[in-house]
Amino acid sequence: MEDSTTDTEQEEEEKTEKDQEDPIYAIAPTVNTQDERFIDLSTSPAFICLHELHAMGKLPGTRMAELKAKYTLLHDTVVSTQESEVQLLQNAKRFTEQIEQQQFHLQQADNFPEAFSTEVSKMREQLLKYQNEYNAVKEREFHNQYRLNSLMEEKSIIIKEFEKIPKPGEMEKKMRILRESTEELRKETMQKKIEIKNLREDLTSKQKQLIKEQKELEELLEYQVTLKDEVVHHQAIPVQIGKEIEKTTRKKVEMEKKKIVLEYELKELNDSLKKVETKINAIMEEKEDVIKEVEGKRALLEVKEREYNQLVKLLELTRENEATSLTERGILDLNLRNSLIDKQNYHDELSRKQREKERDFRNLKKMELLLKVSWDALTQTQALHQRLLLEMEAIPKDDSALSERRRELHKEVEVAKRNLTQQVNINSYLSF
Repeated sequence: MEDSTTDTEQEEEEKTEKDQEDPIYAIAPTVNTQDERFIDLSTSPAFICLHELHAMGKLPGTRMAELKAKYTLLHDTVVSTQESEVQLLQNAKRFTEQIEQQQFHLQQADNFPEAFSTEVSKMREQLLKYQNEYNAVKEREFHNQYRLNSLMEEKSIIIKEFEKIPKPGEMEKKMRILRESTEELRKETMQKKIEIKNLREDLTSKQKQLIKEQKELEELLEYQVTLKDEVVHHQAIPVQIGKEIEKTTRKKVEMEKKKIVLEYELKELNDSLKKVETKINAIMEEKEDVIKEVEGKRALLEVKEREYNQLVKLLELTRENEATSLTERGILDLNLRNSLIDKQNYHDELSRKQREKERDFRNLKKMELLLKVSWDALTQTQALHQRLLLEMEAIPKDDSALSERRRELHKEVEVAKRNLTQQVNINSYLSF
């Protein structure tokens, strides 16, 4: 048994020496990252670049707002990760200090005398074992708490992103307003088309009337030519011809005036027709722009709905993870409570053993004291016996006196024997 205990102790010493040769330390990261917690986003290069692109006209306002929102979300995630990294570094430093303290305690425990393997040392080993288990449970609980905090941060980020998404009621309201505006534009275009149709009909009627008048003018011109020919042929009647010429010239002047008026009206009609056509083209372009904007809004609404569905699924997953983490935490709490109860039981057992040991030690002291008293009584009895023997030798050999003296000595011996037996019984009872 002693050889086996020494072998196990040697193996434990070798293990502790190896652990001391290869200590465990938390290595801090060497990358120098910028602290994002104290940075103003409005003065960041990303925001400045977005503003410059928007000012140059290369980036629309909606896209700029979307990119700003994404950058803000990423910045918040970076800040949260940096805070968690700082917390983890502090925890690593604290854990390294605890490991050094535990290594120091283990070294002290290893330097304890090897031959001293009592029940107290065994209970001490068990206590250290349960203490290590308790520390492991605390570490697992810390990891679970850290995981729970990270999940809560992700949940808050998802809620913020969800709040940034426009609500379906607002999108429906905007769509309804756009539909009403398109209906109004459609009505206006129909009215303008009717007006254009009426103007075209008026224009055609004016053109027909102008053609008719031009024909009449041509007929009059032909008639004038014929009259001139007749004047040439009939110079005999100049007065009549002069009158007819005056009539024809007056008719010609009137027809030219009518022609000028009709041309002016035709020009005005053409100008008004051109204005109406340009207005119709502008309205059609505006209608196309509105339709494109509605289609863009519809596509954006579909994208946002898909993102909303994804976020809802992610929220459900986070809730499930939170529920599992809560159940794990409850199990860990139960295990911790059981370990604390076991620790208290072992502590009570240790205190009871200590009290029993102290009681046995007191009983041992009493037994030693009684043994000393009994030894003193025995020495006194032996001395008395020697003295009596000497007295017997010194007494003259008278039978009557000798027999009486013998009886007295016999009585004294009996009394000493009874005292001795009583003392032995008391010692045996105390030892029991």
